[in-house]
Amino acid sequence: MRSNSGLETICYTDAQDENQAIRDISNGIDLANTAIIFLFVNSSYDLDILAQAMNAFDDVPVMGCTTAGSINAGAFKDEGITAVALPSQLFYATIANFENLSELEANQIANTAQRALTTVNSFIHSDENFRWSKFCVQLIDGTTGQEEKFTEHISQTLSYIPYIGGSAGDKLRFKKSFVYTNHQFQTNAAAVAFCATTLQVKPFFHQHFDASPDYLIVTSSDTDNRNIKTINGLPASEEYARHIGVSVNDLSPEVFSLYPLIVQVGGDNYIRSIQRANEDGSLTFYCSISRGIILKVAKTKDITISLDEAMKTMTREMGDINFILGFNCILRYLEILEGDKIQDIEMIHRAINLSGFNSYGEQFQSTHINQTFTGLAFGGEHTE
Repeated sequence: MRSNSGLETICYTDAQDENQAIRDISNGIDLANTAIIFLFVNSSYDLDILAQAMNAFDDVPVMGCTTAGSINAGAFKDEGITAVALPSQLFYATIANFENLSELEANQIANTAQRALTTVNSFIHSDENFRWSKFCVQLIDGTTGQEEKFTEHISQTLSYIPYIGGSAGDKLRFKKSFVYTNHQFQTNAAAVAFCATTLQVKPFFHQHFDASPDYLIVTSSDTDNRNIKTINGLPASEEYARHIGVSVNDLSPEVFSLYPLIVQVGGDNYIRSIQRANEDGSLTFYCSISRGIILKVAKTKDITISLDEAMKTMTREMGDINFILGFNCILRYLEILEGDKIQDIEMIHRAINLSGFNSYGEQFQSTHINQTFTGLAFGGEHTE
């Protein structure tokens, strides 16, 4: 299935054979006039066979990952592959690949990022006929806990450049997620697309929570493993369950999606979502949280109303939105499912022509966040 706003091409296939799936995608894309392909893949495929089949994309830069479900022109897809192809007449892209994230030093990350940025700058300076805007898109393994460190190092190189991304997933298994780097799908890896476009581009993030007045102080934590051991001096899972009014035995991904925690930084609220409750009474999060941090239980707003208002506001600000490349936290998706709001949310997605995937975490500028929808909205071409 193929759709096109006139600026980008969106392809979807539910073919289960790896070679057929890539044929479906490549047949729907004008490879000769494509700057970059983003590929969002169901984790049930044989990724070695899929990577081999992706040679069909020839020399077009390809950036991809496994997901917790993709979003194809507004519709949630639990299976198959969604591809987003950006045309070379409006975009330029180069991809920086990063392997063995847990072993990389800050200077290695910065040097690789700087080389990619220099490539983009050289392209822009060679073409004085257009007004180019730069942006970056990151895909990173969502199961090895490297997002905070990596995102911080990349953002120091980018400075003011719009920078968003999503953490790869594997449905809801939380075992291994893969990023396509150097012609293969790898764990403990990341890829960052350094891009330029003649279109107006706006980065954004959306979340639908306010902070409650209740304070939860992290009194013991293991930041490397993203575990909070105690809150207010008590076992974390027990104290969290008490504050939201449920039994510890009732804690589940669905409950976590409805009652995330919030940290306030500089007057802004950032979600800190829980991945699981552990037998030792600790809570494992999607982000690292240090001892002494003050958290608040989030108060949920209606996600449909909140998202609709936010997207209408952004549309007014930009004039028109041609399409959005976005990353939607898997916990938002679970909340949407739990509330039977799939059709309502998909209607909003279609209005903004959203494609992307359900992620294990999101990046917005220098910050790794959760239970958030981050994206890049693309409008019309620059007029000056």
